[in-house]
Amino acid sequence: MKFSVVIFKSAFWTISLSLALMLYSLPSLALTVQDVPNPRQNYGGWVTDMAEILSTDTEAKLNKMISDLEASNGSEIAVVTVSETQPAATPKKFATELFNYWGIGKKDRENGVLFLVSQGDRRLEIETGKGVQTILPDVKVSNLLDTKVIPKFKLGLFESGVVAGTTALVTSLETGNYTLDETSVSQNNILIMGIIITILLVLVFLTILIYMNTRNRPRSSYTPRSYSSYSSYSGGSRNNGSDKHTQRSSHRSRDTN
Repeated sequence: MKFSVVIFKSAFWTISLSLALMLYSLPSLALTVQDVPNPRQNYGGWVTDMAEILSTDTEAKLNKMISDLEASNGSEIAVVTVSETQPAATPKKFATELFNYWGIGKKDRENGVLFLVSQGDRRLEIETGKGVQTILPDVKVSNLLDTKVIPKFKLGLFESGVVAGTTALVTSLETGNYTLDETSVSQNNILIMGIIITILLVLVFLTILIYMNTRNRPRSSYTPRSYSSYSSYSGGSRNNGSDKHTQRSSHRSRDTN
């Protein structure tokens, strides 16, 4: 009997230790941006296909397409496919970190774009440098994903979807001016000032109306106010916050479901 108890305890601790080691090693197995091979450093290309959804010919086609774009106006596009990014990070966070880690785009022009496919997470992520945001605004990139890429992904045509998305990005950037748009900054400041002035004018107008209405109202006897509590009242909260990027880039993502 004692011998059986000893064997049971030994087996219990062995299994517990094995499980603990497995759980401890899980984070180390998660994908990090350092694990993603940089194609510029490895072979002077633009494509890293860790999910293995692209043929050799397709990779060569994409590399040539982006190299021609870079030669014509200096813009850069990195195309990356991974099996999944979680649990280490969400695809959105991973894309931002990878964009910063590689420093995609010319430093003085911020004209880089990252096209990330996380196949297991069923997510598409696009990061754009500030210098190309006037050419690739949120609305345009969202439309690009919705019309060019996602329909093909839903049919399981991942390679065709990547080619279509990259082609659309290249086409958009071929005609662009990639200097930082100081005019748009000034226009935004003017717009903000206009909104503030409008709000102030509305407040002044309402104050005048309330004052005039109070003066014209006949006096009445004072009635004490009564207060009641709303015990059955239930409310919700709205979180309007957003992820702050450590780099000057704009981010769009799409679920391929």
